[in-house]
Amino acid sequence: MLAGRESIDVDTAIRLSRAFQISADAIMRMQMRADFAVARGGTDYDRIGVLKPSAAPEFPESGSLHGRLGLSVDTAGEPSYFFQEAVTGGRGSDDYAGLHALFRGDRLRIHHPNGMIVWTGTLLHGLDGKLHLPYVAAQEWPKWFDDRYAAELAIGDEHAAFFVRMGDR
Repeated sequence: MLAGRESIDVDTAIRLSRAFQISADAIMRMQMRADFAVARGGTDYDRIGVLKPSAAPEFPESGSLHGRLGLSVDTAGEPSYFFQEAVTGGRGSDDYAGLHALFRGDRLRIHHPNGMIVWTGTLLHGLDGKLHLPYVAAQEWPKWFDDRYAAELAIGDEHAAFFVRMGDR
């Protein structure tokens, strides 16, 4: 393993985490970064920024929710990204209600404050369970949530199944 001829598997990561008091997740992330570095020949793709998909992703023209992106940080400093649904108030102003967790398979269309669409796509979650926006640099998209960009949300299958489970309670 130290010579780079063997990869660290989950069982080994758990054993190493106990021995060195490092989380097994952190060890597996290091292994994954090493695997990607080998696969891409050492090229640093983090500096590329926003990549353009080969074709514009589809977004439904009806049935989507309108609102804003949101970000909260727990006491451990871990961010939680969400969508806050807009509900038009009686006086013509926008009130925000209906917080939605973001599920793998949900689709977002995100608008810059100047009105331009900056990203449209399907949300992914990595092996670590964290949210990913494909084709956007990891340091770029969290700012959109922190700045509460306007967005539209099209509920995916996992999100719809969650609503069904909640209705059964």
